[in-house]
Amino acid sequence: LEPLPTTAGKRNFGVLSYDQPGIRSRNIGDYIQTIASIGHLLRYENLSFSGDQGLTELFSKFRKSVKEERKYAGPEAELNLVEVYRDGNVYQDIPEDTWYIAFGWYMHDIFGKSFNIPFHPNLRPILLSVFVRYPEMLTPEAIAYLKKYGPVGCRDWQSVAVLRAVGVPAFFSGCLTTTVDTLFPAPSPDRRSGTLRVDWTKDNKGPKKKQTVTAIRDKSFPENLELARNWVAEDRKSVV
Repeated sequence: LEPLPTTAGKRNFGVLSYDQPGIRSRNIGDYIQTIASIGHLLRYENLSFSGDQGLTELFSKFRKSVKEERKYAGPEAELNLVEVYRDGNVYQDIPEDTWYIAFGWYMHDIFGKSFNIPFHPNLRPILLSVFVRYPEMLTPEAIAYLKKYGPVGCRDWQSVAVLRAVGVPAFFSGCLTTTVDTLFPAPSPDRRSGTLRVDWTKDNKGPKKKQTVTAIRDKSFPENLELARNWVAEDRKSVV
């Protein structure tokens, strides 16, 4: 692969994507998690961004919709944005000392042979909202890696229990998606009262949507992030 674009002297920061050699996620919920993580960067008003042109342009667009009450001045710094594959980053040419928020379902095997953990050696993960279901992914190498960069924030209590059982420090953080509203200012006054059922099959009451979006496979990473943002924006309208 071609080396990822960098800006000399700047801190590299990974934005989680979902490519890998075996398959590409069609779950719009994955990209919504990335949208939530982006909100935690954009609320810092003194951060600037360089690197991947598609991502920097998207960040500039998203920044305009950060909730006023979530904004925070913070330190001045420039982050060089790098697209990091959740499940296939070991196959990328990632620049040294790239920090990123590592979240989500880290159990998508590569051609049924292995899991992408430990991550690429140039990555410095912030482990938050992680889901662990299959004990077979917790190889001795994976356990040592998680211990090194822990404690691990987990999206569910089962993951906390599984990790603690093998000696990995873990805590319940909840799902990162619950913070996606940073980029979605609420209407004033907020009179929303409905319920949207996602992937709901029990009955036919109320509006429903499915999270699997086949078109994701044909779009670029920034395009899929914008699709996810529009998807959430439409959901907000459907429950008014």
